[in-house]
Amino acid sequence: ADTRRMFKPHWDSLVYAVVLIVGAIVVKKFLALPENREGLPGYFIFEVCVLFGPTFVLFHSVKDLINWRAMGLSIVMMWLISVIWEATLALPYGWWGFHKPMMLGIFIRGWSHLPIEEPILWTLAPWVTAMMYEAVRLFVSSQNSVRETLLGSKSGTSSATQV
Repeated sequence: ADTRRMFKPHWDSLVYAVVLIVGAIVVKKFLALPENREGLPGYFIFEVCVLFGPTFVLFHSVKDLINWRAMGLSIVMMWLISVIWEATLALPYGWWGFHKPMMLGIFIRGWSHLPIEEPILWTLAPWVTAMMYEAVRLFVSSQNSVRETLLGSKSGTSSATQV
């Protein structure tokens, strides 16, 4: 992998993030049930920022390093564990709760009114974890200077060997 410049903007991610955030605000203010329209969908906005921030900066550097089959298994396992914990134990028994004004206002009734943000989080957490792991691994294995690894060389070429 070319480690001469890890920070390469993935502009599509920025566009997706803005569209998702604007869409979430529209859903919250106009499409949610009236009793769920108070506040901003802060939890969803946080999820989008946590996902698309690192994706915007690192996606081009790590996309070829991700084991996509393992990623799929990680997502399935995250769903399984999280459904058992949150939907069948934590929410019904009151061990876990959510601040409704910070939610989108869409709840899964069959899972004890679990906010839709939670299954979204279960899907995104393995992606962000794998991407950050590969970015750190790429950074540590780089034989270039820190500046060159993160931002590239001033002249656009690197004298160091590539990993």
